[in-house]
Amino acid sequence: MITHPKVSLILSLIAMSLSLITLGVVYLQKPQLATVDMGQLINRQAAQLGQQYTDGKVPTAVMQHIISDLKEQMKELAKEQKTILLTKGAVLSGSLPDYTDLLNESLKQWNEEQEKEEG
Repeated sequence: MITHPKVSLILSLIAMSLSLITLGVVYLQKPQLATVDMGQLINRQAAQLGQQYTDGKVPTAVMQHIISDLKEQMKELAKEQKTILLTKGAVLSGSLPDYTDLLNESLKQWNEEQEKEEG
């Protein structure tokens, strides 16, 4: 896992902004609400990056690519499910569907593809 506080802070800020973007994208479709555990998504991505970049110095291009991919996957999932994805920690009720596992699986496949391309 990446222990560099700067990288963790950047990923956290990006996660919050991605949630807001996703909210805006699907608002006009009269969607239902669902949650995503952004902390879990970020921690898994940070762990992957930590394995690849043991010195904690992740190239900016790699981070931008991960952010872009996560953003696209969240948009697609929100459109497919006709939902507004909310950050799980911001929701008081536990009664909303949670799509964290779907996004984690999608990100896992993306990470495997990236490793094949690099290897």
